[in-house]
Amino acid sequence: MCEALCSKYIINSYDWIKKELVESDSIVKKHILARLGYVGLIPVHIICAAIDTIIGLGALLVSIFHSDAIEFSAHQLDQFAKIISYAHLNLLNFLNPEISTLKNSKLDKEYSPNRDSAYGIITFKLTKPIYKYEEALADSDNCLVNYVGSPLFGALRIVLFVATRSIDLLIGLSLIPFSLLIAATNIKCLNEKCIKLHRSAFRGVQIGAIAMDFVFFIYLIKEKTCKQTPHPEIEVEQNHDN
Repeated sequence: MCEALCSKYIINSYDWIKKELVESDSIVKKHILARLGYVGLIPVHIICAAIDTIIGLGALLVSIFHSDAIEFSAHQLDQFAKIISYAHLNLLNFLNPEISTLKNSKLDKEYSPNRDSAYGIITFKLTKPIYKYEEALADSDNCLVNYVGSPLFGALRIVLFVATRSIDLLIGLSLIPFSLLIAATNIKCLNEKCIKLHRSAFRGVQIGAIAMDFVFFIYLIKEKTCKQTPHPEIEVEQNHDN
């Protein structure tokens, strides 16, 4: 997996807080220093995501002349999609540090800062079939389908995903207060229902993934095919259990 240039440097800090503070036997480290660390990561995430977004936009301009830069641009802009999500994640860990100690669960895998996450709730369900169809159009031997039908379908997909991601955002924002409330009032509430709530809130607010929808559309127009550089969400779909 390609990592964003700036945001990858906060991964060690995140892991360090978890291993050295949250999992410590010291009450001061576990309940005070760890919480302060997670709160401190909120502005760090925002700054890093902003830097990665700027780099990603620059790479997008470079991709006009060098097609290889488009995938790099997509991974950089991936951080733009996660600004709200990681603020939510760190608030959860501030309220309940035990959440960061989850092992072998869907929440643990998806909340890792060095791992791609599935974008959206409704949009996530639509991603795989829509991109499979779009790939089929781009791979068609019919020039009209390949050069006209595929970009046209891509444009319609952007319109659809803007709508579904907006709905996902509303769902995610409505779930965040309940997610934070549960984390704050139920220290041991780490059952499957709680995890599903936190996970849905985390996914729902990733409306910034619209930026990558545009990146992929630009690539499609430029190259007239989506075969060579798969959209990151296709990889996400393959690597996440539903």
